[in-house]
Amino acid sequence: MQGILSGVKEAYETKEITNLNIKDSWHELAVKNVWPYLKHDQEVRKYLPADEMDMGKYPDKKFFWGVISTLKQDWAQNFKDDVMKKREKLTFNVTKKIIVVTDKWK
Repeated sequence: MQGILSGVKEAYETKEITNLNIKDSWHELAVKNVWPYLKHDQEVRKYLPADEMDMGKYPDKKFFWGVISTLKQDWAQNFKDDVMKKREKLTFNVTKKIIVVTDKWK
């Protein structure tokens, strides 16, 4: 709050935040895994607790993705789509390996 009042940080009203519907269970979308891609972006740093994040203290995933999808909507959607494609490919490859039992098994 001090950062916002002193003009160092900026904030959005809740109604201005874009919701990207991020899956909570997907580790690829965890804040600690995504932050390295964005930590040098000065615009992003104005809206997040960047100094704390640099030390490994991350905000709530919904808050983080709300800010990112509002500031960098195309980037956020592309990142999410890439993760989904990789997961689909992995799922397809796993289901492709089927064990077949034949008469030789007996």
